[in-house]
Amino acid sequence: MDDIDTKLNGTNSSNIDDFEMKFVTSKHLPYVILTVLIVLMNTFVILLFSFNKNLRKPYNFLLLSLSVSDLIYGLVGLPLALVCSTVPVCLPCVFSYSFVVFTSISTVLHILVISYERYIIIVFPFRMQQIGRVSFELKLSACLWFISILIPPIQYIWLPPTEASCFEDWSEEVATTEQIYTFSIMAIFVGLPVLLLLYADVSVFFVVRRQLAGIEKTSVGPRDSQQRLQKEKRVLVLFAVMMFYFVVSWSFYYASIIMHSIEGWDYNLPVWLAETGDILRCSTPLVNPILYILLKHDFRRVVCHGVRRFVRKYSGLQKEGSDAQYSNGGRSLGGRSDSRNVTERTEFL
Repeated sequence: MDDIDTKLNGTNSSNIDDFEMKFVTSKHLPYVILTVLIVLMNTFVILLFSFNKNLRKPYNFLLLSLSVSDLIYGLVGLPLALVCSTVPVCLPCVFSYSFVVFTSISTVLHILVISYERYIIIVFPFRMQQIGRVSFELKLSACLWFISILIPPIQYIWLPPTEASCFEDWSEEVATTEQIYTFSIMAIFVGLPVLLLLYADVSVFFVVRRQLAGIEKTSVGPRDSQQRLQKEKRVLVLFAVMMFYFVVSWSFYYASIIMHSIEGWDYNLPVWLAETGDILRCSTPLVNPILYILLKHDFRRVVCHGVRRFVRKYSGLQKEGSDAQYSNGGRSLGGRSDSRNVTERTEFL
């Protein structure tokens, strides 16, 4: 939401007072709905992982970690942004901006690490035997959380989280430091991961293509090996799609920051473009679980199986009800026919 950036980036109090600090249905209701959907979807994924043993595999631990990260953003980050947009207080904006940085770093690191696990399994299958072990995946997840939590509070060194930080003009030194901090995050946690993921995807594409061609040419490769390669390729494509959506959805936000640093804070994107970019950026924690439920085979199989069981159970109840109704109707019709036979016999006699 643009109000966060406006409050945190050296605007004076007169400019802040110009904002309409109240709940506007047309503006804020989509974020409320988005918050509810993010919480529900990521809670659903966590429950799937908890209650289905087929999903409790070490390879899915990082996906569970990403869902927890997205859930925290839905429970804390977006509500703080809504408070910042509707209530004239500063601290929610400060911490909301920290959650924006946390979500950005956490999403990128999780997608990058999961993708490179697949890359190593396909390209160097005998180099990293510890990949897929519970202890290794838990340590990896802990490292990602440590980095994601460590980076946002660095900003508090030159911008302490106080009410005055939103209402004081920045000095030239603070503004320069903030620009260095922001551009460093963009370079290290956006630009570099995108290049690394692009390299991994291209490399895996050629390796899988070469291996599949070799299996088909010699006709001696086991079929399960061919299926495994295709499966790993699909998984890597899934995370490439997730990274692509992240880049597209966050590009408006980072483009706005770049233009502000060049043109000054008087420059603003068109309202419709800024609002579209905000919705896309805030929907990343919702799109992530939807993508790997729809595109990852084990998650999709569990969900489809649950849906089929529910439909079968519901349709079975309906069928039982209709059978019972038919049976009762048959008995009543039978009763009527018996009484009619007795009457006819009596008349005959």
